[in-house]
Amino acid sequence: MPSMRKRLSTLALVAPAVALSPRLEAWAAVARTAAPSVLALVVVAPASATPEGEKLFEANCAVCHAGGGNVIDRSKTLDRENLERQGYDRENIEQIVARGRGAMPGFMALDSKRGLDEAQISDIADYVEAQAAAGWPFAP
Repeated sequence: MPSMRKRLSTLALVAPAVALSPRLEAWAAVARTAAPSVLALVVVAPASATPEGEKLFEANCAVCHAGGGNVIDRSKTLDRENLERQGYDRENIEQIVARGRGAMPGFMALDSKRGLDEAQISDIADYVEAQAAAGWPFAP
């Protein structure tokens, strides 16, 4: 997981280029101008992303989708614009994570020892949605 300083630096750099919520934009302004000791106060995680979702994404998805990218087909990234262009909503994201699509394998549990359960798939979808909405600013 990236350090707090790296995340804040990223927030300061990307905030002008992406649409942020008013609250996050206010913190981005602080990140751009405040002393490093003050930066530790900035809350940087997207509100709807769970820590579990981030961990699951890193463990299962980041090999191909690090930073919201796609190493197999670079035209099919996980950024908000591309997801909308392809008509993917939350339900589609969950289905693709569970069942796979094209070259991407599905991750739904086939038995009690392997795969992800519905709650874990939902956590990944939460994380993808939150990161896409924020422009993937906190990607490793």
